[in-house]
Amino acid sequence: MSKVVELRQPSFSGQSSKPTPPRKPRNADVRSREHLTPGEVDKLLSAAGKLGRHGNRDKTLILDTYRHVTVQSPLLKSPLPQGEG
Repeated sequence: MSKVVELRQPSFSGQSSKPTPPRKPRNADVRSREHLTPGEVDKLLSAAGKLGRHGNRDKTLILDTYRHVTVQSPLLKSPLPQGEG
């Protein structure tokens, strides 16, 4: 004789039994700016040259990233040109 096992169906009421994680605060609420100052970049570059085996590589990556962001930031804030038509 076989035994009948009743399977429970999951409830789809939208309620989860797990607690939700805390919400991430907005960046503007946590810090006053979203960029590094030139002085902070200089400090990073000097520290990168002193730590680890790949100081030149690390300095190059930091400097390249900083230059790329400083060139791109004003471009991203400017309005896009409108097509003629």
